[in-house]
Amino acid sequence: DVRSVEYDQFPSEVVSGVDIYKTMNASLIGQGLVGGVDIKTIRPLDYNRQLFAVGVKGIHTDTGKLNPDSKEYGYRVNATYVTQFADDRAGLALSASYADEPYQVKEERSWGWPGAGSDTDPHIMGGLATFNNSTEVKRLGLTGTLQYEFTPEIRATVDAFYSNFKDDQVRRGVEMPLLWGGATLTDRTVENGIVTGGTFTNVPTVVNNHSFRRDADLYSVGGNLAWDGGNGWTAFFDPAWSKTERVESTLETNAGTGPGGAGANDTVDFVMQGDQIFITDTAIDYSDPSQIFITDPNGWGGAAPNGRQHGYLNNRIVDDEIMQFAAQVKRELDGGFLSGLRLGANYVVRDKSLVPDEYFLELAGGALQAAVPNEFLLDPIESWVGAGPIIAYDIRGLFDSGFFNALDNDTEGVRAKEFNLKEKVAGIFAMADINREFGSRVLTGNVGVLAQHTDQRSQGFSVTPATGIQPITDGDKYWDVLPS
Repeated sequence: DVRSVEYDQFPSEVVSGVDIYKTMNASLIGQGLVGGVDIKTIRPLDYNRQLFAVGVKGIHTDTGKLNPDSKEYGYRVNATYVTQFADDRAGLALSASYADEPYQVKEERSWGWPGAGSDTDPHIMGGLATFNNSTEVKRLGLTGTLQYEFTPEIRATVDAFYSNFKDDQVRRGVEMPLLWGGATLTDRTVENGIVTGGTFTNVPTVVNNHSFRRDADLYSVGGNLAWDGGNGWTAFFDPAWSKTERVESTLETNAGTGPGGAGANDTVDFVMQGDQIFITDTAIDYSDPSQIFITDPNGWGGAAPNGRQHGYLNNRIVDDEIMQFAAQVKRELDGGFLSGLRLGANYVVRDKSLVPDEYFLELAGGALQAAVPNEFLLDPIESWVGAGPIIAYDIRGLFDSGFFNALDNDTEGVRAKEFNLKEKVAGIFAMADINREFGSRVLTGNVGVLAQHTDQRSQGFSVTPATGIQPITDGDKYWDVLPS
C-alpha cells in the first residue's frame, strides 16, 4: 500500500546482481530517501557460453509445528538455462524458481499497565494475549530474457518476469482482558513498581482462530535498445510495464464459554520472568469443545447489524499498474576533470486502486452460540506460555460450510478505505561524471540536476460529522528541481 518494494517477490535464483545506490543520482527514476536498489537479471550475451544450473534446498523450522495444520519442513527448487545462437548475435536466458517455505512465530503481548509505578500504586497488566502463528509461503518466479545484436553498435534486450505469491497464515490463541476487562487481582507480588505475579479472577477470556491469505500476481515486461557509437557516444531507450493484482483476505472467528459475558469466567495465575509472562494455572480447559463455543464472548459485536459478531471477514482487492519510459544520451570525455556528460528524460504513469469488501459473521439460524462440528475439529494447540491446550479447528472449512451468515459491512468507515489513484511523473536531467587520478589515487563522483513534474489525482471518500460520507477528488501538480 506504499511505495516500498516486496523484495520476496523476486527469487534470488533469477537475479544476477544487485547495485545499491546510497546517495542521490540525477539519472535514477523513483529514488528513495535513503537510496535505491537496482535488481539485475541475467544478460545472456554477457556469458559467451551455454549454462544450465539447478538447485534444491530443504528447510526446517526448529520450533516444530505450532499449529496442527501447518508445516515444519519446506523446500526451494530452481533452474536456469542460458544459451546463444545466430552466430552469437542472439541470446536467451530462462529461469524458474519455486519455494514452499514454512514459518512459525510465538507471539505474546500485554497492554494497559495503568498505575504510577510505585510499590503502593504499581503498574498492573491490563490484558494479555498469546498466539501460535504459522505461515506457509508459496512463491513461483519465472524470468525470461532475449537479446539480439543487430550490429556491433546496436543491441536490443527484452525482459519478462512473472511472480505468483501465496501467503497462508493461521493464528490461534487466547486474549485475556485482565484489569481492563473487569478482572480482580489478588495475591500480587510487586517488584520495582510492577506487578510481577498474582491471580486474576473473573477473567472473560476470548479464544481466537484466525486465518489470513494473500494471493498476488505480478507481471512485468521491459525493453532496452542500446547504441554504442564507438567514439564516446552512447544512448539507450527503455520502455517498461508492470502490473500486480493482489487479494488479501482476513477471516476471524471468536469463541468462548458463552455469549455476551454470560459464560463462565476464568481464574488465571501468572508470573513474570524477565521480559516474558507465564500463565501457571487456569480453571477453564480451552481445548474442550463442550465448553468452548463459537460465539460473541464479550459482546464486542455491538456495531454488527443484529448486535452480535461471531467473526469477521475482511477482503482487500488491490490493482497496481505502472508504465514507464526512459531515454539517455552520454558523451565520454578524454582527460580533464570530467569523464562524461549525460542528458536524459523519463516518464512514469501509475494507476492504483483499493476496493474493500468486508462482512460481519454471525451464526446461521440466529443462534447465539454453537459448538464446532466434529468434522472441522483439529488437534488442540499447545500454549507456549502455559495457558494449556487451546481448541483448534479448520477456519476456512467452517466458513465455507455455511456455518456463518455473512452480512455486508457497508458502513462509512469501510467505504472510506476505497480509492483510485493516478500519478504522472515526468523528469529531465543533466549529469556530469567525475573520474580523475591524483597521484596513486582516483577521485570518482558525479554532479547533476533533475527537474521533475508531478501530476497526481485521486478519488475516494471524505467522512465528516456534518456531511457523512461524500465522494471527493483531489490532487496536485508541481515542479521540483532536485540537485545531486
